[in-house]
Amino acid sequence: MSINFSQNAILAPPSQPYLLSQLVTVAPGSLPEYLVLTGLDLNRYTAASTGAVGSLTGNGSVATFVSNAQTDGAENIGMVFTYTSNGYYSQQYGYLASLSYLSSTDSNRSEYLSLYGYGTAGVADAAQSS
Repeated sequence: MSINFSQNAILAPPSQPYLLSQLVTVAPGSLPEYLVLTGLDLNRYTAASTGAVGSLTGNGSVATFVSNAQTDGAENIGMVFTYTSNGYYSQQYGYLASLSYLSSTDSNRSEYLSLYGYGTAGVADAAQSS
């Protein structure tokens, strides 16, 4: 698979915008049918933290890190993109290449984005067919 983050880590100043196309490279070759983008904010900060979180925006939709009682106070984001001849696409968030990330306004926060793929582009996945 030829999908990589262009940098292992970024120390982003508060409210710094990034296009995912600046951070993720997709090269031709054996590509997965689906890409899953997840984000995690552990929410383990000092009293100086304002609680502000980052966000991902695409196709007019905004996803912010959301608290989930089952994740022990962690805040997370998750979205799935499907391979198309024009790039990876989500009906809600549009194309992965056009998705943007805006870092938190809180300089005391740390957020983590992860990208993984599964399946083979152009090959029906029997587990997904019904």
